[in-house]
Amino acid sequence: MGACLPPGARSVNRKLFNHLFVELSVSIGKRVPRYALWLELHDLGWDPESLQVTEALAFCDGPMESFLTDRGMKISQRAHKRLRKDLANFDPSRPLPHEIFKRLCGS
Repeated sequence: MGACLPPGARSVNRKLFNHLFVELSVSIGKRVPRYALWLELHDLGWDPESLQVTEALAFCDGPMESFLTDRGMKISQRAHKRLRKDLANFDPSRPLPHEIFKRLCGS
């Protein structure tokens, strides 16, 4: 898929990593360290540049809690359930809220 993209374009799967980062940060009410999240996923054997929904869900179901705890962060059970549902329904062809907002604001 990457070979079909124009130079400088991001893969749609990178979109999932970006979405995970934003939604996890919103879920806990604090900015998650983006690079640390990238490294964590990479260390778990997943490529953040081509993250799959099943991998994002596996992260939520296991390593996410210790990742957050190690950084003094915590996610509520309700927020965890909402995040997991959001990731399970992820569709890369559908624009994300921040993408829509960016288009509306013209920036």
